[in-house]
Amino acid sequence: MEIIIPLVSLIALEVILGIDNIIFISILANKLPENQKNKLRYWGIGLAMLMRLGLLAFISWILKLDQTLFSAFSIAFTGKGLILILGGMFLLYKSTKEIYRKTEELSKPEQIITKKADFKTLLAEIIILDLVFSVDSIITAVGMVNQLWIMYTAVITTVIIMLLASKHISDFITKHPSFKILALCFLMIIGMSLIAEGFHFEIPKGYIYFSMAFAFLVDIIQLKTIQKTIPVVIFLISFSGFSQETTFSKIEDALKNPSLVKRLDLSNQKINFNVTDLSIFKNLEYLSLKNEHLKKLPPQIGKLENLKILDLSGNEFSELPSEYKNLKNLKAIFLNEDKNLNLYQNIEVLKLLPHLQVIHLEKNDLKELPPNFNELKHLESLYLNENQFKSIPKIINGLDHLQYLNLEKNKIKNDNQTIMPLNFGVKIKL
Repeated sequence: MEIIIPLVSLIALEVILGIDNIIFISILANKLPENQKNKLRYWGIGLAMLMRLGLLAFISWILKLDQTLFSAFSIAFTGKGLILILGGMFLLYKSTKEIYRKTEELSKPEQIITKKADFKTLLAEIIILDLVFSVDSIITAVGMVNQLWIMYTAVITTVIIMLLASKHISDFITKHPSFKILALCFLMIIGMSLIAEGFHFEIPKGYIYFSMAFAFLVDIIQLKTIQKTIPVVIFLISFSGFSQETTFSKIEDALKNPSLVKRLDLSNQKINFNVTDLSIFKNLEYLSLKNEHLKKLPPQIGKLENLKILDLSGNEFSELPSEYKNLKNLKAIFLNEDKNLNLYQNIEVLKLLPHLQVIHLEKNDLKELPPNFNELKHLESLYLNENQFKSIPKIINGLDHLQYLNLEKNKIKNDNQTIMPLNFGVKIKL
C-alpha cells in the first residue's frame, strides 16, 4: 500500500501535466494530411517518453537544474527556470499565432494563401515543447517520490495513456471548432504559468485546471443546447400561433375568407398562379409551394409582408423575383431540390431580408457557394446536406451569427475537410 499510493498519485499527476502536451500535439497534427496525423502524434508522444526516461537516467543532473545559476533584479534564475521561461514564451507565441490565424485571417478567406504543413517542422516544434514539459514533469516526480522505478513506471504508464487518448482528443477538437479555440486559450494560460514559474511566481495549477474544466463544461452545455434546439427551430416557428381555423391546404377553402388564413400549404397541387392571386392573403405567415415544379415563381408573394416561412422546395425555377426583397419578416426559406437554382442571383435578393435566419439548400448538387454568400449577415442555420461539397466552404466564415451548419451526406472526407472556428459554440454536423 505504501508503494501503490505514491505510484497512483504520480501517474495521476503526470497524466494531468501531460494534457498540455497532448493538446499541443493534437492541434499541430491536424495541420497534416490524414495519413500523417497518427505518425506525428506517435512520434511526438514517443519522443516525450524517451526524453522523460533519458532525463531520469541523468537524475543527478536534473536535480542541479534547480540550483541558482545567476541572479538579476533580486530574482534567482535556475536552469529549470530558464527552460520554463523560454518554453512558456514559445508556447505563448505558437498558441497566440494559431488563434490569430483562425479568427482573424480566416474571417477574410479571399486573402488566405494556404501553406502546406511540413512534417519535420511540426515535429521540431513538438520536440521543443516535449523538452519543456519533460523537465517540468521529471522535477515534479522527483519531488514526490524517491524510488527511481516508481518514476519509470509512472512515466511509461502515462505515455501509454497519452497515446490512447491523443486520437480521441484530436478528433474531438477537429469536429468541434469552438473547442479548438478553447484548447488554444488553455495553452496560452499554460505558457503564461510556465513563464511565471520561471520567475518564481507560482500559480497553483489547480486554479488553472479548474478554470479550464469549467470553461470546457460551459462549452459542452452550449454545444448540447444548440444541437437539440437548432434542428427543431423550423418546427417551432412553423406551428407556433397556428390553429385549425387559420390553417388551409386547399386554395378553394382559403379563398372563402382570406383574412383568416395564416398557414397555407399548397404542395403538389399544380395551381395556376396566373389565375390565383396570393397577395390577397395579407395575414399569411407560412406558405408552402413544395413540389409544384414551378419554372417561374409568382411575384405577388412579395406583397405578403407578414410571411415568416416560405417553402419553395421541389421546384424548377432559377431566380427569385425581385419583389421578394419586400418580405421583411421572412425568417426561413426552403430552396432545396432545385437543380436549376441560380444561387448567386438569389443571394442578391435574400441579403436584403433583415430577419432571415434559416436557409435550406439540400439536394441541389452544389459543389461550392457563391462569393456573395457571406453577405447573409443574419443567417443562423444553414442546411447544405446531400450536396457535392468536398470540404467545408470557406466563404461561410463571414457569417457572424451562424450557429448550426448541416453538411451530412456530402463528399467531405477526413483527409480534406477544413473545419474553421465559425463561432464559439457553433454546431457542425457532418
